[in-house]
Amino acid sequence: MDVFEAVRTRRSIRGYKPDPISDEDIKRVLDAARWAPSAANLQPWEFIVVKDPATRKKIQELVEENKKTTIKMRDEPWRTGFSRYNTEWISMAPVHIVVCANPQKTAPHVFGRETYKYATGAAIQNLMLAACALGLGTCWLSMFNKGKLKKTLAIPKEIDVIGVITMGYPIEIPQAPETLKRYGGLPRKNLEEIVYFEKYGERKSLS
Repeated sequence: MDVFEAVRTRRSIRGYKPDPISDEDIKRVLDAARWAPSAANLQPWEFIVVKDPATRKKIQELVEENKKTTIKMRDEPWRTGFSRYNTEWISMAPVHIVVCANPQKTAPHVFGRETYKYATGAAIQNLMLAACALGLGTCWLSMFNKGKLKKTLAIPKEIDVIGVITMGYPIEIPQAPETLKRYGGLPRKNLEEIVYFEKYGERKSLS
């Protein structure tokens, strides 16, 4: 698949077929992830491949727990939106990739404390685009208690967890993000709404 096609057609997938993913394809998406850029090429990312059904179920339960807390704490439209969020699909994804990062592998310059997060986010995007090119679906999960997930997976205290990526063959690929329906969000913005020239707020036509 052409990279621009992968960028445009990738969607967050929340429904997976039970078909297993080959070890070769898992290796290919992880290899794509490791080619992401990072400050000083420190490559802060680490990955845990989870196939065990019990562990995948535990991850789903952690998301469900956080969902219930979020419903109590957020105002509308988020409260209603999260109440519609079904988490059962999470444990049905045949593979979870838990993406970790080492905060010590961050930019050496004085304002570089957060660069390990930026780099690992780039690695995740590489992973998801590579998966899309292979006909696989992914979804980036962040709605969980990091401490409980670390305990479940024996992740050291000093290692950060950036996200969990569910991966599998999609039951369907939505034309638009699911959040448009769940939260009444906006469609993809036009370039003219988000691009400035020379200074913030200064626009010109891109047509």
